[in-house]
Amino acid sequence: MKGSKQLIAVLIIMFLLVTVTVEYRSFTAQRIEIKAVLDRIEEDQAVLLLEHWNEEIFIPVEQMPEGSKENMWFHIEKKNNQYHVIDIDEETSQYMKKIARKLNEKLKSGQLD
Repeated sequence: MKGSKQLIAVLIIMFLLVTVTVEYRSFTAQRIEIKAVLDRIEEDQAVLLLEHWNEEIFIPVEQMPEGSKENMWFHIEKKNNQYHVIDIDEETSQYMKKIARKLNEKLKSGQLD
């Protein structure tokens, strides 16, 4: 009787471990889309800052969309712990450029404290 209870306990623990492992693999395989801004280019690597993640990633310059420039925003895909540039986020790029221009104007006119 004691041996069968131990066997059941071991089987339950093994089941839980397998379940957690499968869930973890499923989670890491998920596709996540995030925004990033091109901060700078270092040699042959584009350095992008991930929005809200306080993290920078390095993407080979040849994998960046044509016409990529510093301060330009991109849609980034993270899948299986790998980052890939999907495309240029024109809307966010234009919006952030507009915000920067307005802040610069306020700074020059002395309106910014």
